Amino acid sequence: MKFFTFSNFQVIGMLSLFQLFSCNSKNIIENPQTQKLNITNNYFGVDIVDSYQWLENIDTTKVLNWLKTQNEHTENYFENFRKILIFFKI
Repeated sequence: MKFFTFSNFQVIGMLSLFQLFSCNSKNIIENPQTQKLNITNNYFGVDIVDSYQWLENIDTTKVLNWLKTQNEHTENYFENFRKILIFFKI
């Protein structure tokens, strides 16, 4: 198992680069919107509203598109970290 050790200079450099990449106006990433549907279920006489129950049906095109959007969002977010790691050859 390999452990990474960094000098103070490397840590400051990584943080500075991360800040530089994340402050770039092109890299501002907004969270994708998730649709809310008021689906009501009755359990033992109590009505429960589950706004995200539609996400449980993973075979629908709507849910698969939502998953694709979320994955793209996550990949874009972590791209900044990859750039820093590549720069420092970590």
